[in-house]
Amino acid sequence: MVKYSCEMGPQEQDALVELALANPKNVRRRKIAKILAGVMIPLMLLYLVVLAHRMSEQIMGLLFLVFFVGVVFRVPYELQKRILTQVQSKADNRLVSGWREYAFDEDGIKISSDLGTGEHRWNGFSCWGVFNNYVYVREINNEMILVSRDHLSRAEDEELLRLLREHLPEEVL
Repeated sequence: MVKYSCEMGPQEQDALVELALANPKNVRRRKIAKILAGVMIPLMLLYLVVLAHRMSEQIMGLLFLVFFVGVVFRVPYELQKRILTQVQSKADNRLVSGWREYAFDEDGIKISSDLGTGEHRWNGFSCWGVFNNYVYVREINNEMILVSRDHLSRAEDEELLRLLREHLPEEVL
């Protein structure tokens, strides 16, 4: 059995946002946006050179061109990050912050917080993985359990990884 206690602070919340941004679905969406913007840039240049004769058309064309160049470079990532941060800030503080204790054993994970205590069997989780210096466990409703490896001893870390490998598939980001 591995027990882990933590206070969910800003550092853990930032790690959850970064973890969500690294999710394969979000990465795929950003790649699609970049490809579409990459196709639109030459079309906008062609529009500016050939079709835009009035000043208002040229200004609109330049604005769209700047937008598509921004999409190719960082805009989708920053937009997703801003949305996730806003959603997290609007959530009830009792749900996203405060004290947590997790107990990992052969039956599942016992979760205790300021709101209550519950035991989740392993079939209530979809996968686990390692992100930066955190081990995360994804529940089937897409919520996350985050465990900082800095706060675990070497033996606890090995036992935790053994339990997770034994009961859940590993997700690679």
